[in-house]
Amino acid sequence: MAETRTLWTEMRKMYEEKAQDIVMDVLNSERFLKAVQVVLTTSEEFRKVVTKGVELAMSNLELPTGQDFLRLYQRMDQFDDLLFDIRASIHDLSTARHQKLERTLERILTRLDALEGRATPAPEADNPTPAARRPVGRPRKTPV
Repeated sequence: MAETRTLWTEMRKMYEEKAQDIVMDVLNSERFLKAVQVVLTTSEEFRKVVTKGVELAMSNLELPTGQDFLRLYQRMDQFDDLLFDIRASIHDLSTARHQKLERTLERILTRLDALEGRATPAPEADNPTPAARRPVGRPRKTPV
């Protein structure tokens, strides 16, 4: 049995040496190097053609690019600023109108007091001042 193993081991070594010689001859041959060079050149050209085709297909699909998303973000930011300005203007107009209405109401109450004073003088306790008769309003909410 030991002889069989030795014979088998010798055959395997001989096969490995022969296979190594064949591989080295193939790798060192001029024909193999030219064939590898042709394959690599062809694959590079193929890669370029495929890349160009993919780029063309993607551009025809009209998918948004990173630049498109950036422009959209900038546009939405501009709209947000504009909306903030509009809200501030509405608040300013509302405040100004409220103040104008208060002044008008004050003038009306003053005139009413003057008219009331001419018609019938009332005792001091029954005749409240215009400020005391003014309705108390709710606190004004500011827009967000």
